[in-house]
Amino acid sequence: MRAASHKYLFLYLVIVLTLLITACQQESSPPAAEQTATSEQPAVNTASETPEPAITEQACSITMGFDPWEPYHFEAADGVIRGIDVELVEAMAEASGCSVDFVEDQWINLLAMLKDGDIDVLAGATPIAERESYAWFSIPYRAEQFELYVPTDSAALPVRDFSGLLEQDFRLGLTYGYFYGEPIGSAQNNEGYADQFVYASIAEVNFTNLADGRIDGFLEDPFVTAAIIRRHGWHDQIRATGMMITSQPVSLMFSRATIAEGQVNQFNDALQAIEQNGKDQEIFKRYLGTDQ
Repeated sequence: MRAASHKYLFLYLVIVLTLLITACQQESSPPAAEQTATSEQPAVNTASETPEPAITEQACSITMGFDPWEPYHFEAADGVIRGIDVELVEAMAEASGCSVDFVEDQWINLLAMLKDGDIDVLAGATPIAERESYAWFSIPYRAEQFELYVPTDSAALPVRDFSGLLEQDFRLGLTYGYFYGEPIGSAQNNEGYADQFVYASIAEVNFTNLADGRIDGFLEDPFVTAAIIRRHGWHDQIRATGMMITSQPVSLMFSRATIAEGQVNQFNDALQAIEQNGKDQEIFKRYLGTDQ
């Protein structure tokens, strides 16, 4: 009896020990389904918790159109675009945080390009009604005038005003797209004078037309004329008459298709700052030797 009890006691201990070992193994290993769910759980995207700051400033680049019109805008011998208007626009652009690129063409083509938004700004423009539909205008930044030039050996003018000159069948050379003010503007709209206006694509063509006898005289800015005469050595061929178109203020002209009104205001602020610190007069003196 005592031997049998020991036998049953031993079996009982073996069973208990086996159950304890099995329970411990189950607690240390999670179920297969729980392991799968844990392995497929997506990782936390820490980048979304600290987003990159939004870019609020964009690079500003404007394209300035120009026709060869020294000393206001022209391509120098070294290939660099220079001139009074060029330096003024560059100074205003720099103050506004912008860079400037350049496109050269004839003035009449540049007006169409500005209207279509292919360029952003033109200099030396007169604010007139027909341009306001496609352009913004800055505040005026310099004055502009035109003088009548004739061949050196031509006779004295029979009259001293443009209306009287046209009445004498005078053939007058002008540049396409330029606005000359009065009385030329009204005369251009008079069909009776249509045959007396001969238009050139650029200023220098007027000099050629004068030399070839196609016109009797032409209107041009005195500083532009002086630069062309100096460059070509035409001092003995052309003379000034003293007949002037009244000086008128000119502005920068911006394309409504590409430039917001706020940007024009920025350029106006920059222009006023340049005028206050005297930088504009430094530019004028460097090219003209005088204040505007």
